[in-house]
Amino acid sequence: MTSFLSRPGSFTLSARIPASIPTSTIIDAVHDHSFLITLSPLVTEHHQIPTDRPNVTKYAVTEKIHYLPFGLFPAHITFTTEFEDVDDGVKSTVHVPAGFDGTYNYQVRRSDDGSRVLHEEAQFTCNMLLMSFVKNTMSKAHVDMQKKFFRLLDQRSHDNSNTD
Repeated sequence: MTSFLSRPGSFTLSARIPASIPTSTIIDAVHDHSFLITLSPLVTEHHQIPTDRPNVTKYAVTEKIHYLPFGLFPAHITFTTEFEDVDDGVKSTVHVPAGFDGTYNYQVRRSDDGSRVLHEEAQFTCNMLLMSFVKNTMSKAHVDMQKKFFRLLDQRSHDNSNTD
């Protein structure tokens, strides 16, 4: 049941994929759910849990968040997330006990100029009183995650080319 205080929110991020990283490496990385989960600077632990949905992998994830700036009022929240691998990326669904539900789609796409981009589209609902906090926390975390994602994959590509 959705509360009358729940409101929808969304954001999209697109980042150009460096030419040095093959598309297959990007797809393999987004299909590596633990890799994706641990990109978040908020995650403190995660583990796989059973699900009855075919082709879906489910995890319990714990994050450390701060309700106020300057690291004030830290808290740990644990929630579930489900991943479904698709040919051009991965779909993820998140359910947080405090009334946050979200879907995230990560896709490798071609931009108008022909370059490859990693496109992330997020749609979520949460309590309207928390909307500003949630949007600010998530968008900052996801920008940081994309930077870390490409940095680690670029490093992997260079490491693999040095071993060939």
